[in-house]
Amino acid sequence: MKNIFLLIALVCFFNSKAQTIVNSSIDNGGASVTATNASIIYTIGEVNVQETTNANIQISEGFINTSIAEALGLENLNLATIHLEIYPNPTSNILNIKSDLNFETYYLFDSNGKKLKENKLINKQISIQNLAKGSYFLGLKINGKIATKKIIKK
Repeated sequence: MKNIFLLIALVCFFNSKAQTIVNSSIDNGGASVTATNASIIYTIGEVNVQETTNANIQISEGFINTSIAEALGLENLNLATIHLEIYPNPTSNILNIKSDLNFETYYLFDSNGKKLKENKLINKQISIQNLAKGSYFLGLKINGKIATKKIIKK
């Protein structure tokens, strides 16, 4: 009986697959800080896995997310206090902006937070016909504040 149990345990051990975390980063911003025997590495908006061990302390971090407003150094505009419609969404060509506010600039970001486009908003319309199908974030700037909405290119 012990031999059968040992055989089953060995088979399970050798047939099991483990997940490995690789320390890697595809970042578009961040830095590292080292003091004495400890290091801290951080990124903005991308995946990074870093482990630091010092004596009996281990620090592990994974996904760090930041808002578009933080990345641009702007303040978030409270969407509950303004009227803002972006239509049609999803679309394959033109986005229309309907709002009481006259936004100055628009930003388009991919789903990873990479800025793809920054232009003045003209006639409250934005062409996205040259973008690939997928999800994007649209940032609309006015007076140092930004309103952010998710859009879909079909």
